[in-house]
Amino acid sequence: MRVLLISGDFPPARSGEAAHAFHLALNLARRGVEVHVLTSAVAEVNTHPDFTVHPLMRSWSWWEVPRFIAFLRRCRPDAILLLYLGAMYDFHPMITFSPTISKGVLHSPPFVVQFENPASPAWEKTFFGKLFRKLAVQVLARKGADYTFGTLLHDSRKIIFLCGAHRKLLEELYPQIDEKGFLAPPPPFMEISEANSKSRAQGRALIGADPSDFLLVYFGYIYTGKGLETLLKALKIVSVHEIKIRLVIVGGFVDHFFAKDFGAETKKYSDTIFALQDSLGVADKVTWIGHAQQEQVTCYLRAADLCVLPFDKGIRLNNSSFAAVAAHGLPVITTNSGESDPQFSHCQNVFLCPPKEPEALAAGILALLENPDLRSRLSSGVLNLAEEWFSWNGTIQKTMEALSLKTSNDQER
Repeated sequence: MRVLLISGDFPPARSGEAAHAFHLALNLARRGVEVHVLTSAVAEVNTHPDFTVHPLMRSWSWWEVPRFIAFLRRCRPDAILLLYLGAMYDFHPMITFSPTISKGVLHSPPFVVQFENPASPAWEKTFFGKLFRKLAVQVLARKGADYTFGTLLHDSRKIIFLCGAHRKLLEELYPQIDEKGFLAPPPPFMEISEANSKSRAQGRALIGADPSDFLLVYFGYIYTGKGLETLLKALKIVSVHEIKIRLVIVGGFVDHFFAKDFGAETKKYSDTIFALQDSLGVADKVTWIGHAQQEQVTCYLRAADLCVLPFDKGIRLNNSSFAAVAAHGLPVITTNSGESDPQFSHCQNVFLCPPKEPEALAAGILALLENPDLRSRLSSGVLNLAEEWFSWNGTIQKTMEALSLKTSNDQER
């Protein structure tokens, strides 16, 4: 069976969506699926012997529809999986009509859309683009087209969302979401090594941390909303106490292929964060790693005593950085909001505190520093959470069923 995976981002782009696309392609291929990836036309796109990458789309605008159609005719997939985030397609709406386009070209192969984040829709910036979009919606109105997501919701066979908050957003536009939608949080975008004293020692040596340091780690891409401001302010509060504590920040600033405005915002945010660090006087306690190789990331996570993920909107199942940390069994302190998923349980699998409150975050860090038994409980709880919700086997099983592909269980029958 041949599957076409469409993603505006793909490595070497540094974004969670690029990593998600790569690992979806890899894990589908490991199930015996012939995978083709259609992505943006960029130099030196990453390839892999287990699947084929086609970096062909010079943009994702209406002008590229003929190229898109020509590729569909050449590839002739048995099923299509689209990863959707507005920023990956430079916020252009063309891709939101791709289910309808593919049906016209390929006579209705199963089309599945996976919303990486429905809060990032496509908003065309040009007059021509806005006019064409309005015309397309009007022409296809009878087929369920809407101005936000085109025909993605109506014409897709299945809809994948990554957390409960995303489902709620989609339901506002498509009340029948539960008829063809399902939850599939992103598993870790890395291979997980077994814990041992050697990897912990290697990580601390790379950081320059002493064995007696209480080591905090933040892991993940960095952009507005990740709560780095809260974390740095909490570190300042904790540093008043006479304890040996350090923070290592593993991960760099996100970079999409086409969303240049997003890149400019990210650069502005990074300048703000570094200025805040200096003004708080905590620069000597913070180690910035930036983007790191998979093996190094594992060492850094194994070296840490506690992971801090102070998201502004609270923890959600779509946070792929949490999935990686959870799979390592590292205790996590994070934030809870009205949009957080119910799978997160305070003092059972995570330690929860309010978002954007440095004092509460600092108090939580100190409480966990002084309570190794609680950290041990959180470690066991987060491993159980990872096994239940962040498994590649489970995710690929669901995805293949959505694409109408035979799964390993079907083949055994």
